[in-house]
Amino acid sequence: MTATLLSLHPFPQTILDRVFGPFARTTDFVTVNCMEALVERSGLRQAKVFICDYDVTLTTLHHSLSLDMARALIDLLEKHQRELVILTSKWLNDIEADLKGGYKGQGVHFLSMLPQGTAVTVICRFFDQEIKKTGAKAYRYTSCEERLAVDGLDTIFDDVMKKHQESRRTTGAVFAKDEAIRCYLKGKGLSVREVIYFGDSFRIGGSDLPVLDVDGITAIQVKAAHETLEMLSRC
Repeated sequence: MTATLLSLHPFPQTILDRVFGPFARTTDFVTVNCMEALVERSGLRQAKVFICDYDVTLTTLHHSLSLDMARALIDLLEKHQRELVILTSKWLNDIEADLKGGYKGQGVHFLSMLPQGTAVTVICRFFDQEIKKTGAKAYRYTSCEERLAVDGLDTIFDDVMKKHQESRRTTGAVFAKDEAIRCYLKGKGLSVREVIYFGDSFRIGGSDLPVLDVDGITAIQVKAAHETLEMLSRC
């Protein structure tokens, strides 16, 4: 199965190979002309799990979640009963700090806003000082802010660690997001058709490019957080 990458912005044929490398030949690139068409074509309203990059996709660069974005994500969890996974190449301590008050203390305290009975899953890059290797950590967070283990993801650090160097060689990315997604799907017993991925950096060296190596995945390329916010408002 090929991956599908949808966008409101055109993919010029003359630069596909240069921007997307080997994925230019194994990805179905689809440009749509309006937001509603993008929502319909992606199957957004039927997806059970929303996997989102963080910087730029959910936030303005070097800022944290806006109040509007925080409320939209909470609606996704509470009103629409979807699962939210933040998949980021940020380090564990950095993403935790961001969700607890924001970049330089200027953002919202997202975790404390979570309604009772809801939780957000965070999968992030993690460097093990003992073995000097990079892998991934996965935790669920509630309004109590404590780290909770994610059932079925016990081996995610080792699995991502093994793919890490290969990912760097083939895509230039610093984090094997593709393997993190495969671990999540397997651990939760989900089909790739039940998830949708949002990201902004699908290019050689971009953190989202490895996602296109997940067979059958549907991904949406956004240019800024306001595009993500508008799509979430249409769920």
